Amino acid sequence: MRIKRFSYENKATGWKLEPMEFGEFNLLVGVSGVGKSKILRAILDLQKMVQGESLNGIVWEVQFSIGSSDYCWLGEFENTGFMQEIALPQTDQMNLPKIIYEELSCGSKVLVKRDIHQTLFNDVPLPKGLSSTKSIISLFKEDEKIAPIFAGFKGIVHHDQLDKLLADIFNIRFDNLRQEYQTLEAIQQSYVNPQLKLALIYFNTPEVFSEIKTYFIDLFPQVEDVKFDFSSQENLPFFIANFPLVYIKEVGQWITQSQVSSGMEKALMLIADFYTQAEGTIILIDELENSLGVNCINIFEHIPYRQHGLQFIITSHHPKIIGGIPMKNWKIVTRQGHIVTIHEAKEFKRLSALKLDPFIQLINLPEYVEGIE
Repeated sequence: MRIKRFSYENKATGWKLEPMEFGEFNLLVGVSGVGKSKILRAILDLQKMVQGESLNGIVWEVQFSIGSSDYCWLGEFENTGFMQEIALPQTDQMNLPKIIYEELSCGSKVLVKRDIHQTLFNDVPLPKGLSSTKSIISLFKEDEKIAPIFAGFKGIVHHDQLDKLLADIFNIRFDNLRQEYQTLEAIQQSYVNPQLKLALIYFNTPEVFSEIKTYFIDLFPQVEDVKFDFSSQENLPFFIANFPLVYIKEVGQWITQSQVSSGMEKALMLIADFYTQAEGTIILIDELENSLGVNCINIFEHIPYRQHGLQFIITSHHPKIIGGIPMKNWKIVTRQGHIVTIHEAKEFKRLSALKLDPFIQLINLPEYVEGIE
């Protein structure tokens, strides 16, 4: 899946994102507080909705493609007046915000359309009784036309997945996963945590892991080898002892995952994304520079992510990251009150291909300096 255009409003809080365009690689830049991280959270709200969550006061429209097909999905949840930016508890269905209207189309063909009075599926009215708090993608996810859309949104990856990793440790036996996902394609299509995907690559497709390791060692020349192994510490609970951990060999000595630097660990998982995520995956990364060392700042320059058909939406404040990514990929974020607007770099003739530091050019734009009005 690839998001092409997106607009979003939270009527409960007043925050609004004006329509913005997305390409293959998108770097959101702007001063602190303009709403870069909120844009990523708004995209994650789409994922929550397709999985059946009810979100108070949300109005959205997203245009996206899957394969050669173009889609548009739009709708609005009622505003109950409750000021919040997280999903309401989903246990009390009677008090959840209801959908006022919603529409999903493919090209010029409307697949599903509904309002408070009726639901039309392929122009055929459906009986009343469908949940009014769940999106049509969630309700019809088993339908052959809707299933690829459900899978596309479910597959959005956000690099803040500690909770997901902990859940996997408690709920999944790795030996079962290893039997279930034996090929690269099967691993890519799975929904398990990125670290588990990388471990599966290590055990089931070692030739792919060797390529990942080569890129990693290029970033960290002091590293001699990388492997996954099971903890040998007998005092650990069984669910951790049976969970594969990363081991890195530096100057002849193996370092356990708990001793590996956060920068090394993050760089390894980023590189793994280029191989372990399925084609069409959307990867969200907030403040890419966090934990990365100077040698990893331009990580995207060294890895052929384009050949894997991924879409990246990233935020950053770091001069070397911003300066190392072509201006055509910048999305300059500004905010006036609660209204967030995105500008393409080509809108500003003062940004040029001159041999001036791109970051210096950016921070001298009045629109950047006055990003919050």
